[in-house]
Amino acid sequence: MTDIVSSILRDCYTRTEALAKLRELREAAMDEGRAEARRKDGEGNIEEELETAREEIEKQDVLTIYLPVELSFAQIEELGQKVRQIVQEDILLDLRRDERLIGGCALAFRGKYRDFSLRVQFEQGREFLRGLVLKE
Repeated sequence: MTDIVSSILRDCYTRTEALAKLRELREAAMDEGRAEARRKDGEGNIEEELETAREEIEKQDVLTIYLPVELSFAQIEELGQKVRQIVQEDILLDLRRDERLIGGCALAFRGKYRDFSLRVQFEQGREFLRGLVLKE
């Protein structure tokens, strides 16, 4: 992993945020006319390094989390830190809003989807719940 990617992942928890940070770095380099400038150690130019960093970020594992609400920046940061502790150190999040979820979230990772919301419990236990309601 390049130093640029390591630095970005230290501060960014979502793929969108990481790619936005990389775009900011590219724009800053262009504004300062450094895109063709050589690094101090003489290897490559900044534009090549940023392109390599973009490719690395896009190859990172992504955990998609579907939530019924939008999270604040502080909540995203807290969630990102916790996921990296539990799942994988360099994982990125893709947060999506799904208002159909009730009291929980759904996760998608490496092609597998799991719904951990109460909606699934309600759907699976619909007949059981109907029986409870009708008894009262």
